[in-house]
Amino acid sequence: TFDLILSSFYTIWLKAEPEEHMARVRGQGDLRPMADDRSAMSELRTILLSREPLYARASAVVDTASLSVDAAATRLIDAVAPVLHSDAHSFGLRSAAG
Repeated sequence: TFDLILSSFYTIWLKAEPEEHMARVRGQGDLRPMADDRSAMSELRTILLSREPLYARASAVVDTASLSVDAAATRLIDAVAPVLHSDAHSFGLRSAAG
């Protein structure tokens, strides 16, 4: 499935530290990842580490560590802009003017 996604789409790995992943989830009010499970952070680190070789195959990497939502969005737009510009017709756009 992942190979199909990589061959069919422009993919972006939104990269962050495990602690930030957990803080973002908790910041949204979802306490389940840590609910009565002291090993949750260790498990998250293990999961992310095991997936890193797959995620690293993405077309682009946007490191969102320590960024605000606006700053992360700006980096994401910067990562997508060249593709939108060169493939504007594929996306049904007349131009990629921002």
